[in-house]
Amino acid sequence: MRSVTPGSTRSAYPVAWSKHAAQTAPLEISSAFFAEVDGLIDAALARELEVVIDVHHYDELCVDPDAHRERFLALWAQIGERYAGLPTTIVFELLNEPHGRLSGRRWNELLADALAVVRNSNPERDVVAGPAHRNTIAGLAELELPDDERLDVTLHYYLPLWDQPLRTALLDA
Repeated sequence: MRSVTPGSTRSAYPVAWSKHAAQTAPLEISSAFFAEVDGLIDAALARELEVVIDVHHYDELCVDPDAHRERFLALWAQIGERYAGLPTTIVFELLNEPHGRLSGRRWNELLADALAVVRNSNPERDVVAGPAHRNTIAGLAELELPDDERLDVTLHYYLPLWDQPLRTALLDA
């Protein structure tokens, strides 16, 4: 769990859902893993924290977006249905740091599709998305957001901390 800003009551849960979901239809997320995440969410809610639940470390999606599109959408269908009854203090972040072959155009298309899946079960929940190029400002010009009043943008700003070779490697990956 990481706090989004110092002193914040919002915490982010970087969840590697893809590592706990079947590779073949029906692409189900492990019930035991869901139970672990449920426990973390329950603990946060008991402490009156807001929680951002994201899809994290789905690198296979960034390497081959076409091959993993349906699986990504199936993850969000399950996550959305599982947490539809929870308070609106639970926020969804569609994908942490899209990169690689998940270019601006491809990410914009997948972002819109994933948001539509989430909206099927969570029409009023806040959802967060950032641009390709690892949610950095380098991808902001390409970001095209669906018209949705509950969609927020996130940006990750690492550049002052990175040296040039690392910056180039991460933004190009």
